[in-house]
Amino acid sequence: MSFFFTNCKSVNIDTSNEETNSHITFIRLPERVGFVNDYENLLLESERKNISGLLNYYFKSCQNEISIVSIDSLPKGVQFDEYAKLISNDWEIGKTNGNGLTILISKSMNQIEIATSLSTDFTIPNEFRKKLISEILIPKINTDGYYKGILVAIQEIVNHWK
Repeated sequence: MSFFFTNCKSVNIDTSNEETNSHITFIRLPERVGFVNDYENLLLESERKNISGLLNYYFKSCQNEISIVSIDSLPKGVQFDEYAKLISNDWEIGKTNGNGLTILISKSMNQIEIATSLSTDFTIPNEFRKKLISEILIPKINTDGYYKGILVAIQEIVNHWK
């Protein structure tokens, strides 16, 4: 059984109900620093500022919120897609009107995930997100780097999210 308490900035509680082995695991989530949270240092400072400016403008224009997060490792026992959802929920991405999306990237783990708020899941469904990752984001990152890959992904999301 799992419980997720995200308002405390620190916990995912996993309780095993085995008679002799019960444990609780606390997971510290990173603090949000803005629209771009580059904990793996994939971007230059100027690139972070540019993406942040674009995402801020987009948010102010239509209240759809996009957050970019890069990490180099996961807490023990947490899956990549689960961590993307935990961060998105903890940071309340899309709180204003329910339209939020988090792109979680890890170069060192070679993984990318896009987590959405519940209402965004209908507008930007899983099939679109998977295709965006595999056919657009990863190839662009491989040819032109993380900055251009993220920009192209944002453009695709904005075009689709109307």
